[in-house]
Amino acid sequence: MKQISTIVTLLFVLITTASSAKEVPGKLQNNIFSSAIALQAYTIDSKTVLQWATRLNAEQNYFELQKSTDAVNYSTIALIFSTESDDVEHYFFKESKSLQTGSFYRLKIINKNNTIAFSNSLLLKANVANKNLDILENPVHDNLSFNYRSISNDYATINIYDLLGNIVFNIRAKCAKGQNYAAIWVAEFLPGEYVLEVITGNKKNSEHFIKL
Repeated sequence: MKQISTIVTLLFVLITTASSAKEVPGKLQNNIFSSAIALQAYTIDSKTVLQWATRLNAEQNYFELQKSTDAVNYSTIALIFSTESDDVEHYFFKESKSLQTGSFYRLKIINKNNTIAFSNSLLLKANVANKNLDILENPVHDNLSFNYRSISNDYATINIYDLLGNIVFNIRAKCAKGQNYAAIWVAEFLPGEYVLEVITGNKKNSEHFIKL
């Protein structure tokens, strides 16, 4: 069954051919790298959805969305131009083709002063058919994102345990029949190994993840 969530894509002009910028060796601006670009990725109907937010729109010219199969050689799949907003701006992009295998994604940020910075890189895996719980990014930095399946329109109980068996997070959320997507903010978790547990109906599934 198709995911019922609706993603608004391409809020800004997309250009499929990359333009060049002056790359300044060793000049990655830490304030832009850390505050602007926390790239997130997930799939809906097997298509990759990328999203990020920044409040430095006036300083940034455009973003190159880049993709790789080996985390070394990246190619640009789209350009998205920054707005002039002084507030936090949210950007979205959805690929037109289904994700077939694992792919790495990152943002190359070209600033108006011609310096360049990069976002974090993410590995997004193609969904395994009938897999009931799939953590999309592991190890985890700030967001624990995952897909899970439910056999009916119901409620899901989502728990996170530390390795001592203590519940460190718990929530009950509505879910739809079929595949569902969820993301949990775990930036304040201590580094280490945790267990994600999702309960839907009488089905219980769990996976381990590492918090960096």
